[in-house]
Amino acid sequence: MSGRQDANSQVSVVDLLVIAVIVLFSRVLIEQVMPLFYESFDLYFGDFLFQTLANFSLTLGAVFADFFIVRFLTRRFPYGGRVIVRSLVEVAAIMVMAFVTSLMVRVDQQHQQHSLTGLFDRLFFFTYVSNLVFNAVVILTIDLVLYYRWTNRKAVAVEAEKRAKANYQY
Repeated sequence: MSGRQDANSQVSVVDLLVIAVIVLFSRVLIEQVMPLFYESFDLYFGDFLFQTLANFSLTLGAVFADFFIVRFLTRRFPYGGRVIVRSLVEVAAIMVMAFVTSLMVRVDQQHQQHSLTGLFDRLFFFTYVSNLVFNAVVILTIDLVLYYRWTNRKAVAVEAEKRAKANYQY
């Protein structure tokens, strides 16, 4: 079986490999990285996520930026074509957005403590991981909603075409 879709299958081997890598990454994140939060700082994952969510303007700005990232992706990489490239660009966008959000959280923390030393320390890493999960959930949720809207529009268009063809033949 090749990377192309088989006549009897709707899922290609490449698609399955991408899903397997995402699941493996998620499992490593949950089983290996999450315990480090507690071991290193006696803080839970939610504590780091709360640092972002407590700043309402930053959270709202991140959600709006995530929405515009998905809109950009749907325009530049439409659904149904170049799936791997789209997935890689989406993962890269999630990583960049998490980095920017984490940087803004850490700069705000450093500003409140009146210290600009140690911006990229272990706290930054843990803040980055929590923002990575937050932005991934937001971007993937928005992407799923837009994907289902696209499939519904496509199904309605096919049905309308069939109805018009049947009316024409009648």
